[in-house]
Amino acid sequence: MFKNNIFLLKTPIVLFCGGVMYAAGFPILATEYSIIFAPIIGFSILLSYLNITSNKITNINFKSQIAYVMYFSLGFYSLGFYWIPYTLQEFGAIPSPFHILLGIIFTIVLLPQLTSLLIIQTSINNFFIKKKIDNNYLSVKHILIAFLLTLLEQMIPQQFPAHIGHSWLQLAPFLGLAPILGAASFSFISFLAALIISQYFKYKKLDYFSSVIVLIFIIANFIFPLMPNKNLQYKYQLRIVQANIGNNLKISSEEGSPLSIKKVYKRYFDLSTKNLPTKTDLIIWPETAFPNSISSKSINNLEYPLPKILHSISEYTNTDLFFGGYDHNMKSFNQHFQSEYNTAFLLSSKSKQLTFYHKIKLIPFGEGLPFGPLNKFLSNYINNISYFAAGDKFTLFKTSKDLKFTAAICYEILFTNFIRNQINRLKEMPQAIINLTNDSWYGDSSEPFQHLFLTKWRSLELQIPIIRSTNTGITSVLYPNGSEGQRLKLNEIKSLDVAVIAPPIEKTIYLKYGIWTLFLVVLSLVMIFLIYKSLFRNKSFL
Repeated sequence: MFKNNIFLLKTPIVLFCGGVMYAAGFPILATEYSIIFAPIIGFSILLSYLNITSNKITNINFKSQIAYVMYFSLGFYSLGFYWIPYTLQEFGAIPSPFHILLGIIFTIVLLPQLTSLLIIQTSINNFFIKKKIDNNYLSVKHILIAFLLTLLEQMIPQQFPAHIGHSWLQLAPFLGLAPILGAASFSFISFLAALIISQYFKYKKLDYFSSVIVLIFIIANFIFPLMPNKNLQYKYQLRIVQANIGNNLKISSEEGSPLSIKKVYKRYFDLSTKNLPTKTDLIIWPETAFPNSISSKSINNLEYPLPKILHSISEYTNTDLFFGGYDHNMKSFNQHFQSEYNTAFLLSSKSKQLTFYHKIKLIPFGEGLPFGPLNKFLSNYINNISYFAAGDKFTLFKTSKDLKFTAAICYEILFTNFIRNQINRLKEMPQAIINLTNDSWYGDSSEPFQHLFLTKWRSLELQIPIIRSTNTGITSVLYPNGSEGQRLKLNEIKSLDVAVIAPPIEKTIYLKYGIWTLFLVVLSLVMIFLIYKSLFRNKSFL
């Protein structure tokens, strides 16, 4: 009886530690420190407790496996997502201690791909076990499960998609397969490696074929490293403003306090104009930097004047200004529900016209509610949410100096399929992506470092430089070889003057075809294995 109790206690602790290791592959403890292959080890620990790699029908029921996933997720949450309660309190105005309880409840949906896999894994195991092909075709099973996990990771909605393959970023620039197969391929290899490890320690059987695949994948990334672009013909001088407007000042200015508005205006004016290099092509402010709601349509139609502060900066600098703010939704007749868009504006220094992009992918429980037709009714009672209207298309911006770029606001940049689909709909390829962000809601936690870390993958996949403008940090320029330019630190009030090389961009294979490229690779691997087995039936070492 005592031994059974010890085992029951040991299992949650081991799985919790596995989740902690999984989180250690991303920036932790408000630093950039991370352990590159920790998620693979952590995930292999979880797999060793589940039926997924089993060679026989076991007595571990579905309820127990769900509990194991929860223990693992709690460890992942404790080290990787501990900042969620603070955000719920700051962004959602959830009082204590409910913000902590909600943060813990969040672990239920932290890794939805695992719960989904458990639902269908019984069918996978039963097929291999009943057909008595598990031992001979172990590699096929591992490849298919790894690909299924990758698909679930890619397709199931997640608010902050920190995937197992993202931890490979530390190998940059030796990530040559990223523009071909995307970050999803690194998740596939990570899942495959975790399956190999758990299988070996559970059954002392090594999957040689899959091990060779992992080794070839690693070598290929080193043979074809990502190279920096040195085309100085397309060099643009930018000023990126990090004003570090705290939440209290930001909210006060948005609510119309004259003193707060004056403080915000002065800080942005000073940071935009002081010691500005003479050949600056573009000044950039972060997400929702301009506190007052404006109507781009009315301004462009000369029905309403351009706000004085924007006009003054444009005249003083004679430079285009790209900034985040709020745009009126002319279709809305409700003052509190979807009356505004979270918007990125480009103000032309020549025409004084506004080109704009309305944020499409809104943050649930911060910028809207995920309850469809009930949202409008609930907005009458839940009034601490912005309830933005959602945009419907990407915009290709073009400055007076002919820099073509597109914008992604805040977490939009983290969703690879979203960014791919939007860029593929543009008539021309952008030379850069400008990511406007406000991470002030997360305090001095790991989130700003994690956000930056994951953003770099879009630059690798698409081979497009990303210019990152944030309110409180981290402001920087991310390059397609995984390197980063000069940055502004957290809570720093400063402007960053940087020259960015942004030549014309050709579409990468991954941008064109997405995860289909990985599907073809997986199909090819299965075919190679099956052909080999058919030719050498007596060979058992694969």
